Amino acid sequence: MEQEVEEGKLKRLGVSLCLFFLVFSMNVSAQSGSPVTFSFDRPTVISGEPVLLRVRIENKGTQVMEFDLGERNEKKLSITVTTPADRRLEKVDPERHEGMSFWSWTHFEPGDDYRVALVLDEWFDFKQAGHYRINIQPLEPATIGETKISIPPTSLELEVTPYDSSALEAACKRIAEEVEHPRPGATRLAAEKALERMDDPNLTPFWVKLLTESKALNELAAMHLRSFRRESVEGLSDVLAHTRYDKNRKLARSSLKFIATNAPDAGVRSVAKDALKGK
Repeated sequence: MEQEVEEGKLKRLGVSLCLFFLVFSMNVSAQSGSPVTFSFDRPTVISGEPVLLRVRIENKGTQVMEFDLGERNEKKLSITVTTPADRRLEKVDPERHEGMSFWSWTHFEPGDDYRVALVLDEWFDFKQAGHYRINIQPLEPATIGETKISIPPTSLELEVTPYDSSALEAACKRIAEEVEHPRPGATRLAAEKALERMDDPNLTPFWVKLLTESKALNELAAMHLRSFRRESVEGLSDVLAHTRYDKNRKLARSSLKFIATNAPDAGVRSVAKDALKGK
């Protein structure tokens, strides 16, 4: 009799264990592939175009997932770049003593799909044309329940083509579109950071058009036009004459006043003062 009772207990235990592993395997199989992926929008960029690394965190399982990219969505990522000259460079985070910072999401409910982007130009220079290899490795695993899931390293290839001003302007327009119409689940912060880095003088007509027509990117455009070049002064004068927005007009006037006061070239200062007269 005792033997039959023990056998019954063992059977029930065996069934319970089978059910446990079945539920666990269902969750893991639902989370097929890595829950964290890295990618580029396109494998080719123009020299001078910021390189945006897309990060996607998907919880396809049935349990809560914990995963932390760290401060600014990158502190807990190891990134190395092999340049066309076969030099291997590692991401080194500068010390940040002041300024606003933020932390990434760490808690992902079933079905959550979190997307963010990093501007790799914050750590690396991609101006040299040629072939680059980028390796990304999260420094911490994801956690589902009590289970740690290692995120495998990702290796991406990137081709940087020689400088072309028209292609660079087209890239600038694509990034600006992402700021004005953010992608689902993504923030516009990385796209804004990318645009801040696009200080090529040949982009002046683009910034003039943006300051004339855009309400979302007017401050960024005004920042780029606050340079001590005659083309910028002429562009700001055009903005004063054609923009429909009061704030854009104020930004253009502010930039012209800055140039009229601080430009080292007396001729540029004079043109800026003339542009302010009667406007």
